[in-house]
Amino acid sequence: MNWWMMIAGMLSLATAAVHVFLGGPEVHAPVQSSESLALEVRATMAVVWHGITAVLLLSGATKIYAALSGRVSAVVVFIAAQYLAFVALFVGYGLAHFGSLWVLPQWTLFAVIVGFVGLGLKYPTRQGGHGRSQVTA
Repeated sequence: MNWWMMIAGMLSLATAAVHVFLGGPEVHAPVQSSESLALEVRATMAVVWHGITAVLLLSGATKIYAALSGRVSAVVVFIAAQYLAFVALFVGYGLAHFGSLWVLPQWTLFAVIVGFVGLGLKYPTRQGGHGRSQVTA
């Protein structure tokens, strides 16, 4: 098993839980209850919110599958690139709007997960020994 990838997958699932249970009441619920926003805006934001939840859950499941199977696909590399985009967005918006990295600290979770994916790619472990995984399409 690739323990680094397993940690990345579990952290993705934990990030989904944080998104739903902490971010939901703090961000999603106020947007949905705002009568000053048009219904179309609230509906669009609900789709985006739940879409991110799906991305986090599916990304976590994909990394866990890669960890268990020893087959790291190009999809895992794509997910890491997607998470790096999230890092860039949170850092960029945090600095541009607040002059700080810490008002929107979500980037730290994504950066740590990408780090574990990188370790999983560089140091894969398998039952019965060590070896390099092949990244497949």
